[in-house]
Amino acid sequence: AQPDVPQPKGNVVTFPGTQPLPRLNLEEPEEGGPEESGPEEPEPEAEEPPEAPRPEPESQSAPIIPFPQEESVLSAFLKDLGIAALGLVASAAPALQICPLHLGTPKAPEGSDTFTLLTYNVLNLNDRRDSTDVAPNHTIDYIIDQDADIVCLQEAANVTVSRHLFVTAEQIRTLHERYPYIITSSGAQTIMSKFPVQPIHLTLTKEEFDDAELAAYRISFPGGKSATLFNVHLQSFSLTKTDRELYRNLTDLQRESIQDVRTHLIHKLSVANVERARQAQVLMRLIRHYGGPDVIICGDFNDVATCYAIRTIEDAGFRSVYASLGFGPIATYNENRFYFGIDHILYRGSIVPLTIDKGTVRCSDHYPLKATLAID
Repeated sequence: AQPDVPQPKGNVVTFPGTQPLPRLNLEEPEEGGPEESGPEEPEPEAEEPPEAPRPEPESQSAPIIPFPQEESVLSAFLKDLGIAALGLVASAAPALQICPLHLGTPKAPEGSDTFTLLTYNVLNLNDRRDSTDVAPNHTIDYIIDQDADIVCLQEAANVTVSRHLFVTAEQIRTLHERYPYIITSSGAQTIMSKFPVQPIHLTLTKEEFDDAELAAYRISFPGGKSATLFNVHLQSFSLTKTDRELYRNLTDLQRESIQDVRTHLIHKLSVANVERARQAQVLMRLIRHYGGPDVIICGDFNDVATCYAIRTIEDAGFRSVYASLGFGPIATYNENRFYFGIDHILYRGSIVPLTIDKGTVRCSDHYPLKATLAID
């Protein structure tokens, strides 16, 4: 027997043991008529409201900087020229201390007393030239030939007859005939003068002037005027033979150990600079106490014209004779390639410089300086 096959009834199909599905009304209901209920459609999920647009932060506009206009070639050149001129003016004063550019010779004030002053570090009269009994000590001969009115010597402890130094009795006799006032003080500072000289007693401790010397005098001139003269020899570098060889190698552009340079040169230069600075302060204290208005300072400063010691003295109203009269750089030391101007003559008050000359004799490791001065 064949199974019962459900027969369609209209658009509804039933199977045995099942309930007929409701008929779907596919036609649109008539207007105003009852709507046949069908299966409830699921309610649409509520849509979330669109997120409100966030306000964009107000952009802080950067300040508008106008773009500089291009400088013309001429204006740029003038600008660079002005900067260079300012630098030149700023460095002119110290440069002219080292390399003055004076021409001509000033005249002595009317009614002034004119005199010559020679300052010379004579290396204890150890003549580096070949002195003999026939050609005696050249340093003494040079001093006699110069015939300066006042001679200030450094490293001159024994200006006397010496067979070892070839200093003859005739030379010493000539010195005493020419210079009635000869005084050696402070160990090796010697003055020889044609004018009356009164030594000034200075009390200096070893801490104040260690490895340096200073002497002071009161000079009376023929016209009745007077001045105070300080004969100085400031701290040296105390370089050994090894130190000098090291410096010479450096000037020959040879490679040297940095440690050796620091130990043998830079350290000693630094220590000597500090000592000279302290000695300059002591010197200024003595000048304030003994100096008076008219003062001359001369000697071996062991430093150049722009050093601290010279600047300290110049701050008290002193001026360098060479910086006031000279032309071009000057070197007063002549050994081991230390070609620097370390000997100076300074003045203040009514002292007027007239001439300055560097001697060319090479008896000592220094060249002498000779100045013509007037006291008004």
